[in-house]
Amino acid sequence: MTAHSLARHLALASLVVAGVLLGMSCINDESAEKLTPAPLATEASPTATLALPTASHTPAPPTAAATATPTPVQETPPPVTAWPTGTRTGEALVDRVIDLVEEQDWVALAALAEWTTYPCEGPRPIQPQPLLCRDGMQPGDPLTGFWVSDVEGALWPPDRERLAAAFGEALSAARLHAVYAYGPDEQKLMSLPATRVDDVVFVATDDRGRPFYPNFELSDTGLIRFDFRFALLPYSKWTGSAAGGWLLARAP
Repeated sequence: MTAHSLARHLALASLVVAGVLLGMSCINDESAEKLTPAPLATEASPTATLALPTASHTPAPPTAAATATPTPVQETPPPVTAWPTGTRTGEALVDRVIDLVEEQDWVALAALAEWTTYPCEGPRPIQPQPLLCRDGMQPGDPLTGFWVSDVEGALWPPDRERLAAAFGEALSAARLHAVYAYGPDEQKLMSLPATRVDDVVFVATDDRGRPFYPNFELSDTGLIRFDFRFALLPYSKWTGSAAGGWLLARAP
């Protein structure tokens, strides 16, 4: 190969190498463009400001809603009516009882009590049991005492001292309110033993000003029963027989 031919081959080889390098350069530029992310378009951001902490207020714990307390309604006791001191009926024993209550002679009043006798009972489930046999007694044995009522009935032992104290406690501030005479059908309804029974009703007030009505039931010879405290008048037990009626009507 001549020198001239060699020169031509070298020049051609240089051109080829140059073309290859140029092509690779273009490829690299395009790859770079593809790999380099385009910058994101951003809006103009406001100038950042530093938020200063503010004093925090802790709310007070919730309180229960105030509720109006209803004003209690003052209870008005029913009126207390009584006959003037010295009022009498004309019936000797009834008037004697009224005398002793007004004089507060409880011993003499207890002396008028008449004992009643019933057969005693053995224990039973229903209570109270006023005729329960006392210690040492057998069912059917005679049980003697004075009949009293204070919500429930009871046959008190024949103890006049105890009766005098009880009468004084119940009647010390009592006044005469009415006197009623039972009719025969009412006596039968109530199993009253006497042929004639009068009810001498007194009135007093409790510590709240409410009236109650202690009252005696009388035979024609003495006291046969005492009702200590009636919140209501005991007239519901009276049938209103034509044979009975008022010896002294309720005080106006």
